[in-house]
Order: sequence, then C-alpha cells, then structure tokens
Amino acid sequence: MDSIAEILRKIVGNSGKQSLIAKVNCVGDYNCEVTVVESGLILPNVRLTSGTDATKGIIICPAKDSYVIVDKLNDIDYYVSMYSEIASYKVCVGDMSILITADAITLNDGRLGSNIPDIGKLVGQLNALENKVNNLISTLNGITIPLAPSGTFPFSTIFGAVSSLETTKANDIADEKIKN
Repeated sequence: MDSIAEILRKIVGNSGKQSLIAKVNCVGDYNCEVTVVESGLILPNVRLTSGTDATKGIIICPAKDSYVIVDKLNDIDYYVSMYSEIASYKVCVGDMSILITADAITLNDGRLGSNIPDIGKLVGQLNALENKVNNLISTLNGITIPLAPSGTFPFSTIFGAVSSLETTKANDIADEKIKN
C-alpha cells in the first residue's frame, strides 16, 4: 500500500515545477512551517496564499501534522498549493470576510459581536411577546375606571386607537442572502 507521500507524488508527477511534499509542523495566521518529506529540510514561513497581501483573497490553513504540496514562488518564497487536511478556510473580499472552522462560521471577524439566530426559535419568542402585548391591550380596553363624583372613565378611549400586533413570520425577518 502506498504512503500518503507516494500517492501525492504520483498525483503531482514531474511537471518541471518545484513542488515539494511536506508535513506541517506548525501554522501561524498567514504562514506555516513544514518539513519536506524526501529530504527532512525544514521550511519556515511558507505562505498560506500565493499573493503578497495575506489579508486578501483565500487563506487556507492546513491542519498540524497534515501533508501539503509546497510550490516555489521564487528563489526565497514558497506557498502551500494543495492540502490533505485543513483547519480553517477564510475568504476576504473587500471589507467582508468569512472564516470557516470545525467549530464555527464567523462573518467579518465577528466585528458586530452577534450570532445568527435560530430563526424558528426567534420567531417563537417574538410571537410569545406579541401575544402578551395583544392580551394586555385587550385587557386594558375592557377596563373602566370609576371616578368620583362624576362617574366612570373607560380605558378604551385611550387604548382603542392602539391596534393589536401582527405575529411575526420567519420571512418577515429572514435575510435571503444568508442561509443556515
């Protein structure tokens, strides 16, 4: 049975490029350190993207101890071009970003400090609140306050103009651009 390195070597072949099969030692935000499988040479600061601005485009972080294909950009720089396993995947377009890990999906680096709610649960909570407000309006409309000595004053003159709340539906608050 072929090892992972041998399988990757068969896939990559000898295309004239300087591609190396390497094992990931550690990963930083925009680079990693790898050990070349054939020679044992340690390559520090291998880019996670081929571009010069690591905050733009697609940034894929390999998992520690996974195997990668490292390609040479120039006499000094290498970048990871293929992955056997990834720890995170980040796409940056303009001011927007999305980071996907095994634990979470984070939009725009979490700058808004909020989470995308479970829409069904949110609608249920809103409907419960709306029903309580509607019950309160209905109850207040039926109350008459006794006033001495002139008689009574019905609350309906105050609350008659207040209409009941309509119950919220998922489509009322859903953003069709975000799927969950």
